[in-house]
Amino acid sequence: RHKRSQTKLVIDPSTELSAFTLDMMRESDCPIVPIETLAQIKGQQTLDGALQALHALCKKSLVVTLGEFGSLIYDGVTTQMVPAFKITAVNTLGAGDVFRGAFAYGQMEGWSLVKCAMYGNAAAALQCMQLGNAAVVPSADDIDLMMQGASRNAGDLILLVDHFDQLVSQYQPATLVTLT
Repeated sequence: RHKRSQTKLVIDPSTELSAFTLDMMRESDCPIVPIETLAQIKGQQTLDGALQALHALCKKSLVVTLGEFGSLIYDGVTTQMVPAFKITAVNTLGAGDVFRGAFAYGQMEGWSLVKCAMYGNAAAALQCMQLGNAAVVPSADDIDLMMQGASRNAGDLILLVDHFDQLVSQYQPATLVTLT
């Protein structure tokens, strides 16, 4: 309520899905959630259903991190996959945090959500290629080079849906959250 109107508020509730994090998502300009969060929504057994339910609650575009699949953007009508970069992962520690930081940087620069997601994917890929966490956070120059030259995986929606189905089956019914 007290932020400047031009300031973007990006929220990262991690995998926690609670009344508190749902309120934070409603207030943010750009909720970023991992796919594991979508799998916790009670009554939503499909990726599309979970996206629709969370979008109806937040009433804004959602960014979903997908790990090895990259990320996606859902605006209430269209789902756009932003494929991951082809890398050999050594360590995934900190990849989500680096993605969100790079994404937020793009938001501050006024980039489109797709460009922000590509930049975040590049940063996360670089993070995964080295051992360590904070000591190996990639520089802007390294991220720019990755975006220019690296190849990306094909966005395979069928594999992503299978992955989501596996995640849904891991949660016990008592742990699922109803969106209100």
